Amino acid sequence: MAKVIGKEELCSTDLKYFKALQGMNGRTLFDRYPALANIIKSNIDAKYQEFLAHPVKEDNIITFHGKKYSETPHILSELQDNEQEKYRTIKNETLAHFENKIASLKSSGKTTEATFLADAIKFIDERFVYCYDDKVVLGVWGMQLRDNVREDISEIRKNLITKKKKKKKKKKILSSLYSQLQHIIFLLMKEKTGLSTEIHLLQKMQILSLAMMKFHKYNLMTDTNLLGGTKIL
Repeated sequence: MAKVIGKEELCSTDLKYFKALQGMNGRTLFDRYPALANIIKSNIDAKYQEFLAHPVKEDNIITFHGKKYSETPHILSELQDNEQEKYRTIKNETLAHFENKIASLKSSGKTTEATFLADAIKFIDERFVYCYDDKVVLGVWGMQLRDNVREDISEIRKNLITKKKKKKKKKKILSSLYSQLQHIIFLLMKEKTGLSTEIHLLQKMQILSLAMMKFHKYNLMTDTNLLGGTKIL
């Protein structure tokens, strides 16, 4: 199966499940995707350029690829509560941007470009909208699901996503390391005034050095006043 540079597989589907394939001059939008991609790059803001998944067509099977993701993508129709509301808002903002650009292209006489974009987003089914990394990607587009399809959506939309391991939040790491540093600094200052004999000064300095290295590892040393200007030497 062909790979798309900078993108990952989201899903694949069979054209037999769909109708109303959009296209021009006898060719579907999938066959003319390079032209559509150029129109998107030239007219759509960078923030929304990844909305349409990249199709790779092999006979009647189309595999859709989205921009590489750091968190596991989820289907919009399957999200709940705040997450669904959040991504539905992003979807609506994305569509509004496309529609504004289409209107602008029409008013300037660029009807071919406007038609390409309008046909691409003509059918929006939230069962094919992938949500991840604060963006939405339309996994299946340019055609409409047939009314009499009996197969379950999981059969129609074959899932190809790779689940990502959840990463610790930087804020939690920062909070933990900051607390450690504050405690070590407190002990060091007591050592200087002769109030503590718990740990040798050199040992404490080694612990402090290790903690500082962890800060750099997680790129958390962004505030030069993090330690409040405390002098420890």
